[in-house]
Amino acid sequence: MFKRKSKGEKKKEEVKLPPTKGERLTFLVKYPKITEKAIDLQKYNQYLFIVKKIANKPQIKKEIERIYNVKISKVRIINQKGKVKRFRFTEGKRPDFKKAIVSLEKGYTIEITH
Repeated sequence: MFKRKSKGEKKKEEVKLPPTKGERLTFLVKYPKITEKAIDLQKYNQYLFIVKKIANKPQIKKEIERIYNVKISKVRIINQKGKVKRFRFTEGKRPDFKKAIVSLEKGYTIEITH
């Protein structure tokens, strides 16, 4: 049935391999959001990103610093609820998502193409 572990046994450690060519290097940051409000934020050296729901502030900061090679001073997070939409007699809902507003230190910028 069940096999008991003896006191001397250790847990096997998972070995993480580096990503292959086809795999994406970023895991938590999905994409930068380009809207009028997001472009207005760039005046204040702030950028808007859509991130995964499981991401937290330190993880987002570390990943954006690695991807864009910048220094981040502050990260703010917004959990956005999806809108309820109707089409004739059926009602649907857009998915929930998480936004991150990232403030960069002076002298750093991120080039985001429209």
